[in-house]
Amino acid sequence: ILNRLEEMQRYNVILRYNTNFSRLKYKKLDVLDLWPKFDYVSVGASIDAYGEQAEYMRKGTRWDTIVDNRNKMKDKAPDVYFYVNCTLGTLNAHHIVDFYYWIVENEFVPNSRSFNINLVQSPTHFSLQALPKRMKSSLIPKYEGVEQFLLKQNHDDIAAQWRMAINFMLENDTFEQERNNFQSTIHSVDKI
Repeated sequence: ILNRLEEMQRYNVILRYNTNFSRLKYKKLDVLDLWPKFDYVSVGASIDAYGEQAEYMRKGTRWDTIVDNRNKMKDKAPDVYFYVNCTLGTLNAHHIVDFYYWIVENEFVPNSRSFNINLVQSPTHFSLQALPKRMKSSLIPKYEGVEQFLLKQNHDDIAAQWRMAINFMLENDTFEQERNNFQSTIHSVDKI
């Protein structure tokens, strides 16, 4: 489609991507050569953690490649809007705050608003609701800290996502019914 749009010199279209951000090239096409020509391009990167945890959570992820791609994008297509779509569940519940502050402090995203939370609904054993009560209790002040950080910047819409995560987590307690499913899934994956 990009090649066809370029052939027609139709740069006044809106391009939106949702990607794992592991590749910026397809065959001979390098999107970084084309994106700057378009009036508006946004890229939502589906990234749930950073470093080794990102590699554990999403098979095939190489964190150094993700960072390298982001740096290339900043250099070659600085006007393309970039944000992170993070799926929040049991595997990254304790690390999402560190991940969020890392992407903001390291200017991986353009600003503190460039982050969206998607809550795991299924499989239910990966939902925040499947965490033990003591773990939920330890997460609340961490999530509230990010919420307050964002409220002080008048980013109410993004702050609301952290409140939504807390409310969803506390809405139901499925730990006892999901514990065995969670453990058997993790053991199976770890063997691979």
